[in-house]
Amino acid sequence: MTAAALMKFLNMKTIAVPAWFTTVLQIVIIGYILWAGFEIAQLRTSSREVQLAQRNTIVETELLNSIIEAENGERGYILTKRQENLRRFYNGVENAKTNLGLLEELLTSPSDVVTVERLKRAVYAKLTDMEATVQREALSRSPDDGNPISDNDVNLMLNIRDMLDQLRAKERARRSKAIFGN
Repeated sequence: MTAAALMKFLNMKTIAVPAWFTTVLQIVIIGYILWAGFEIAQLRTSSREVQLAQRNTIVETELLNSIIEAENGERGYILTKRQENLRRFYNGVENAKTNLGLLEELLTSPSDVVTVERLKRAVYAKLTDMEATVQREALSRSPDDGNPISDNDVNLMLNIRDMLDQLRAKERARRSKAIFGN
């Protein structure tokens, strides 16, 4: 369209529109703007919920990894009596305590608080049991003494894994609800 044709089009007389039509059109436009704003707010809320669920899942995974790291350090020390394995054990213990504290801060819903308290007791029992094993081992055991890792130690780890699996399942459900709304 040329500039002259555009000017001719703009100079045409406008079509008379009834007042009720402009009012209805304004209401429709305002309604659309409000709806779009609501959708954006809902999207932001869903995005925040997904981010929180992902952060919780990361901390839960880090907690499990730090306990496994402590276990590996414990076993390495039992087998080799090397100090680097003992450092690995204590680093794992410190990281587990840190991650447990983070998880306690992040999960605040009543059902999660109960699970985190049970998890906390199990983790501290596990860490205490492993610490006792390392201390007994430091007092020098003979190779004929058998397996120094107790059945209780193994059962505690199974319980910890179960509780973390429960928390992860809740986080997956929260993410799904935040994303898909069901």
